[in-house]
Amino acid sequence: MTRSVANAVKRDGIRVFAISLGWVNSAGEHALQTGFHGQPPDWANLVGSRMPAGRLILPEDVAGLIAYLVSPSAQMITGAVIDYEQMPVGTFDAHPALAPD
Repeated sequence: MTRSVANAVKRDGIRVFAISLGWVNSAGEHALQTGFHGQPPDWANLVGSRMPAGRLILPEDVAGLIAYLVSPSAQMITGAVIDYEQMPVGTFDAHPALAPD
């Protein structure tokens, strides 16, 4: 769908992207993990340390990506689906967040 929309509007100078986000350590996620799921306050550090990148995605990471995509440097990019993921396929055999302590 992203590519189809991009193709439909590119002559109007409109660029289209989709960002497929991984696990983001946002304020809402922190509240959900500590409140609903009963995780300790440092849950993000514990889980993030098991990830291939060593941490979860931060909101600032996503903001930086978006700033790049809307900049002149990315002017030639449209119709892309960006897999912004801290657990790329092939980097582990089992989900690292579910590893036993």
